[in-house]
Amino acid sequence: MKENRDEKLQEIAEKALTDEGVPLSLGDSEAVQMGDTVCTAGYPHGEKGVATQVPIHGIRDRDKHFEVKAVFDPGQSGSPLLNRAGEVIGVAVATSRAISFATGVVPPSLNLSYAIPTSTLAAMLAEQYTAALADYDLALERNPDAVQIYFGRADVKLALKDYTGAIEDFDKIISLSPEFTASFNIYARRADAKYRLKDYQGTIEDYSKIIEHNPENYRAYIDRGRVKRIMGDYEDAIADCDQAIQLNSEQHAAYYNRAFAKRRLGKSKTLLERIILYQAAIDDYTEAIKLKPKHANTYYNRGFAKYQFGKSHADNGDNTAARQYYQAAVDDYTETIKIDPKYQLAYHERGHAKEALGQHEEAKTDFAQAKELDPDVENQPY
Repeated sequence: MKENRDEKLQEIAEKALTDEGVPLSLGDSEAVQMGDTVCTAGYPHGEKGVATQVPIHGIRDRDKHFEVKAVFDPGQSGSPLLNRAGEVIGVAVATSRAISFATGVVPPSLNLSYAIPTSTLAAMLAEQYTAALADYDLALERNPDAVQIYFGRADVKLALKDYTGAIEDFDKIISLSPEFTASFNIYARRADAKYRLKDYQGTIEDYSKIIEHNPENYRAYIDRGRVKRIMGDYEDAIADCDQAIQLNSEQHAAYYNRAFAKRRLGKSKTLLERIILYQAAIDDYTEAIKLKPKHANTYYNRGFAKYQFGKSHADNGDNTAARQYYQAAVDDYTETIKIDPKYQLAYHERGHAKEALGQHEEAKTDFAQAKELDPDVENQPY
């Protein structure tokens, strides 16, 4: 089977095993067909993570479960099945041998395993959440001041993306119990729901409440600074990140957000101020990379800052320095692509940097690759 090994799929699955804390996107399980090769990313026998390529052998009519021509080892149950886009299209659940042992029924083949498609999982979860919501409603009719019930109902509403409803429950908790509010980070949870509704001012107010109650909470400064950056309040965003770094200098997000704010702030400044801010942004991205060396966005944004820094030097008549920074930008974009080969903006911006270096044919190749990954890449925000 080695000759049929899909190297790109293998690389994507192995990356999923090493990207700690990075959520995987859900793919369209309805598009999966018999004969497709997918990859499991799991921990057989509780050992080191292993990525294993397996073919889809069949799709059961009665429940749409995928039949996979492989035997999952103990420790692989619950592992995601990934497609070539790195998306989860199913979850491993059992083997034919395990089913035979548990039920006494011998299936047609003992060399098959099964996976639940994500579409089936989504339907099952939605049904369970709806039932849970009805139970919480009934419980609150009997106990209208029970903060734990509001808390549970708010979590279900978040899962159903009913952010307005979740906020209403968090409001009730805050009014009923300051102690529960503090213990279970209710302001932070409400802030997240407001953020998802794009109520940025409300989000900032909740993070400010957290800081008011605990001025040592560096995470609240980071999150408030991030929202201020999104709103274009770059100087205040930088101030919040400064405070977060003063409280805890080991936080990638603080340097990343501060760098982003400095880079954006530089666009509105004089040439000299712009050069100073771009260099400061590059320094912050470098600190962020030390803390998270496999973070593609950080390399991409440092590359963008270096490219802008190069343009500022060119505007100042220093073409030698400009070329150095254009090449440094190319290097950062290349590192971004190594980490995430699907990062379309990295190809696109590397093309611009190569154009600035006079490498026009190589630039065309990068532009074409970006366009292949995203036909609308030229309209994406940078």
